[in-house]
Amino acid sequence: MSASTPNIAPDRIAVAAGILTDGYGRVLVAQRTRADRYFAQWEFPGGKLERHETVEQALQRELEEELGIRVGRTEPLLTVQHDYVDRQVTLHVLRVTSYCGEPRGCEGQALQWLSPGDLDKIALLEGNRPIVRILQLPERYLITGADRFGEDRILRMLDSIPGHRGLIQVRERSLTRAAYRDFVQEVLHRCRRRGAKVLLNADIETVQALGADGVHLAAVRLRDHDHRPLPEPYWVAASCHDEAEIRRAEAIQVDFVVLGPVSRTESHPGSAPIGWERFRELSRLTQLPVYAIGGMRDRDLPRAQLAGARGIAMISGAWE
Repeated sequence: MSASTPNIAPDRIAVAAGILTDGYGRVLVAQRTRADRYFAQWEFPGGKLERHETVEQALQRELEEELGIRVGRTEPLLTVQHDYVDRQVTLHVLRVTSYCGEPRGCEGQALQWLSPGDLDKIALLEGNRPIVRILQLPERYLITGADRFGEDRILRMLDSIPGHRGLIQVRERSLTRAAYRDFVQEVLHRCRRRGAKVLLNADIETVQALGADGVHLAAVRLRDHDHRPLPEPYWVAASCHDEAEIRRAEAIQVDFVVLGPVSRTESHPGSAPIGWERFRELSRLTQLPVYAIGGMRDRDLPRAQLAGARGIAMISGAWE
């Protein structure tokens, strides 16, 4: 997001919102006061842009007025459009990476710091909910490969996933139906007790029947859908390789996409890698969170994030 006044439709209200985190990874939310129509609901702090203000300037002003802090550096997170009963809002969300002062409710509003996993438990303004989805996404998206690494090895390693930040895709093509069901149920058991989410690279009926947290749509399955295949709180993800598939993913309102392969990979030996330059170009075409895939290892995470990724998706890098 450039430091310029956003160009939006005149009937929409432009709002800047800030994501502040503390040393424990918790996020700051503020409660609407009695003077507001949406009293008692929670939101990420911020406010309306004034005429000729940039998003950054509006956020700096609003957070100084509301929280008594001086904002330093920010980085764009996403833009959300939401229609309330009485207003249409375009919400420009920035992650606040540095600030001075201790946040306090300067306008009498209540504040609280919550872990991303707990944001679903409060009465959050509807327009703020897409932000929660992004905040709950970890930097690593792990994809199973029992045919290469063995079921026992994967299940043992799942026990070391750090808390609610775990995100797993079960992608198994060689297991029998019964073996697949048993493997998924064991993965779900181990992940649920640690708060990790499990998506299945399978049909919608299988996802619902086995009680998974969502579906990962391979590119070929992505083309079969003209709307979001599962409602919230299910997660919906998709594999994309080009702009057309990204647009399709946007159209059916997936939560995030996996883009690649960036480098050559053993799991897709016949796929030509797109490279980091093309990845950067494609990732910047969308507001959806993007994971880089294709030969990824932990060492690739900084480079992926510099190229616009939320994180990296790994098969070999997860279990080797």
